[in-house]
Amino acid sequence: AGNRLLVVEDNAHNREIAVTMLEEAGFAVDTAENGKLAVDKVRESAPGYYDLVLMDIQMPVMNGYEATRAIRALLLCKG
Repeated sequence: AGNRLLVVEDNAHNREIAVTMLEEAGFAVDTAENGKLAVDKVRESAPGYYDLVLMDIQMPVMNGYEATRAIRALLLCKG
C-alpha cells in the first residue's frame, strides 16, 4: 500500500481497467498514453517517485522498448 505506479498504455479502456484494479489494491497510480509521455513524467519526477512502471510494448509516438531504455538511462543519471 502507498506505492506509486506509472501505467503506460495507449488503449484507454485497458488503462482504465488497470488503474481501477491497482487502486483497489491500494496503489497510487499515474498514467501515460504513450512512451514519450512516460519518459517525460519520469524525467519531471523526483528520484524514487515511482516504485514501478508497467509498460505496454506497442504504442504510438514511442514504443515500450524505446521508452524503457530512455527511463533506465534517466534513472541511472538521477542516481
